[in-house]
Amino acid sequence: MSSWWGGYYGSGLVLNQGEFDGFLVAYKEWNHIDGDKDLFREEPISEFSFIRSIHAGEYFSGSEVKPEDSFGIEAVLQEECDGMRFIPYMNREEKNLCMRDGTLNPDYSSCDRRGEDLYVIWSDKEFDSVQAFEEKPYASYEEFRNEFIEKAQRYLPEDFDWDSHLGRLTYAVFA
Repeated sequence: MSSWWGGYYGSGLVLNQGEFDGFLVAYKEWNHIDGDKDLFREEPISEFSFIRSIHAGEYFSGSEVKPEDSFGIEAVLQEECDGMRFIPYMNREEKNLCMRDGTLNPDYSSCDRRGEDLYVIWSDKEFDSVQAFEEKPYASYEEFRNEFIEKAQRYLPEDFDWDSHLGRLTYAVFA
């Protein structure tokens, strides 16, 4: 067992292994990548720059990809991490609040995701950085949600439930 642990958290879009596998198939099709080619043979997933969905199918050479045209994905793997807990921001088209009107909300959703490999597309803006004192990171939940639609819509199924995949993930990494 490891003697070093570190806690991580953030806001973003969380995919399970099956959803991520489907994402990769669509990503390869949209961006004309040979289906037999292993995208991560030479570099780990966290170092790969994915082309945003709004640019899917456009040709970019490696040097032309700008940060605003791409995004990263972090692998949160059960062999390296533990304590994965995901709290979606929305539940049944309402804010996913622990308390409502001073009482516990029976519809509050908090998901234990231990024992799963997860893949996270983090938000571009941090909710708790010092910049949050100067300006609100997102004007609304819709603005937050639209960031992920621009990043991944063409790579996910048409009926993808965005609200159940957008929220806050916490976990520990050990080494």
